[in-house]
Amino acid sequence: MSIKDLLKPNKSKILVFISIIVGFLLLGVFILLFTVSVYTTPSKLQAILSFPFALIILLLGQKPMFFLFLILIILTLTYFFGCYIITSKKWAKGIILYIFCYLLIVMVTIFMVKTYNETYAHSCTTDLDCNFYCGIGSVNNKYIDLYEMFRDERCDGSKHAVCESNLCSDFYAKDALSSEDCERGKDYYVPTTPRRFPAWSFKTECYLTLAKKFQDPDLCQGILGEKVKCFSGNWSGLCDNPTYFNLKSNCYLRLAKDLINPALCEKVDSIGGRIECYGYMAGKLNDLKLCKNMKDINEIESCYFYTAQQFSDLTLCNEITDNNKKLNCVKNLVKKSGNVNLCGKAEDAEIKEECYRYMIKELRYAVLTYNLSVCTKIGDHNERIWCTQYLAEKLKDTSMCIQVEDEEIKGWCYYFIAIKLQDEKLCIKIEKTRIKDLCYEQLSYYLGDRNLCNKVENELERNKCNSAHEEQ
Repeated sequence: MSIKDLLKPNKSKILVFISIIVGFLLLGVFILLFTVSVYTTPSKLQAILSFPFALIILLLGQKPMFFLFLILIILTLTYFFGCYIITSKKWAKGIILYIFCYLLIVMVTIFMVKTYNETYAHSCTTDLDCNFYCGIGSVNNKYIDLYEMFRDERCDGSKHAVCESNLCSDFYAKDALSSEDCERGKDYYVPTTPRRFPAWSFKTECYLTLAKKFQDPDLCQGILGEKVKCFSGNWSGLCDNPTYFNLKSNCYLRLAKDLINPALCEKVDSIGGRIECYGYMAGKLNDLKLCKNMKDINEIESCYFYTAQQFSDLTLCNEITDNNKKLNCVKNLVKKSGNVNLCGKAEDAEIKEECYRYMIKELRYAVLTYNLSVCTKIGDHNERIWCTQYLAEKLKDTSMCIQVEDEEIKGWCYYFIAIKLQDEKLCIKIEKTRIKDLCYEQLSYYLGDRNLCNKVENELERNKCNSAHEEQ
């Protein structure tokens, strides 16, 4: 069969041709999405499998004629093997040969691009010839990035590309010595996604570093006011909402803390940033009046809250009038320190008791410190008994009962341990008659021993105990 007859189009050949192209494109999209979703580093296999899709993307941005030529080669190869498969009916052989030729073209292309990049992608005459790519470094405008769509580097503006000795080189913001060094950087911006750290331009990073290095707030003016997305845990104090924060404000906030200069707090343009700034100053200078530079009572009390947490001073929580915020202030500090005695520094009686209750219920402080006296701090009777029961049943050690001066708590301590261990000998140690009687009565039921009813001192309770056994 002649080549002309082999390549003569018909419906079946065109259908196979389209099927192969669509199949490879879908496979490329699948590999791309899978790669991005699992944070994988681009491999040669991934590049090969998604090569047709990658070529289309690269055609739109880098060296269009080169990639258009490659696409035409692959399309021609695909059509040729589509015709071969239909004409010869040798599907397996045709597909295997097609895959082999396809892989050969891809590997040769990757080798050619790599060789091209190593040869031509580093020379320069001015800084404008150079660009910095996350995960690659400094290269010139001729660089071809086959892995661009796979790359998910956590890249910020700490480095920039400059032309030194006719070669594109990395320049670090930390090495800047003047604003002129910062101005060498381009105003490129690395997009921020939920999978990346916040990113910003080299100029911003450079001026932030320079201002901190020379402790000069005026250098913050060099920052153009870029806004970066906020995510949980990343400079959250500078975020009025979970969207953006201003990097110029970040510069002033850093220097205000370093220089202990409250005047710089006014240049921080977010509410959260000013609260953090004035709160820090208030603690460092021991002057709560600085918090009153905030505009309203909520912001002022948020400043008190921040200062209390930052400097672990529970007495500052007493300055807060909002009960919920005050309680949270106290609870956070007590939880942070693990010291129940801090609860006693709260001036409000309800806050103080809630603090003790929180330590017992949430932190199980009494168990951790083997200290039953904590239960005596609780005003509510039922809560006090629950605390004793919890600790007694947890530790089952009567030595802790002896340490308590409160006879009621001490009695309940022996009672709950006696019930837990089913040991009537512990009941005799209880001073409070009501609790002691209950101890003998309950154990008579647990142990099935009616004789224990006779040890109940209260006549009504004793008769009740005996009647209960008679009914059994």
